Amino acid sequence: MVIEPSGKKWWKLRAVFAKKETSFSFGEYPAVTLSQARVERDKANSQIANSIDPAAVRKVAKATLSREGSFEAVAREWHTRFLPKWSEVHATSIMARLEKDVFPYIGARPIGEITPPEMLAVLRRIESRTLETAYRIKIVCGQIADMPWQPDTPPAPR
Repeated sequence: MVIEPSGKKWWKLRAVFAKKETSFSFGEYPAVTLSQARVERDKANSQIANSIDPAAVRKVAKATLSREGSFEAVAREWHTRFLPKWSEVHATSIMARLEKDVFPYIGARPIGEITPPEMLAVLRRIESRTLETAYRIKIVCGQIADMPWQPDTPPAPR
């Protein structure tokens, strides 16, 4: 338990994940009881033991419940993250393709709820016009779906 100078009391866990020290808050006392905090602590410790970042899990869960976790929001975050590595022309073409061919169909959906058949339908729609664009959008959407949720983590190897 951490007690702030203002008098607030929080249940927190300090842990090391990927050689970095992090802390997790489980809620404010007395709204969260000791037994609830212990359950959350055990869950976080088991995730760490299985090489899963509990902060990333919480962030994904929170994002998928809100509009933040929409495919469009995640895609725009992905685009912003890699923008410095791309030429201006490449960055513009990627965003134009997404805005024209993907966002109108699955942009508002939470990224965790998009199924492969839905993505295939989007790609088939593009494929009827041009195969090359469908292939490029497939690669981009795969990179967006594989994007790690931690800002300092490099993209996962394919």
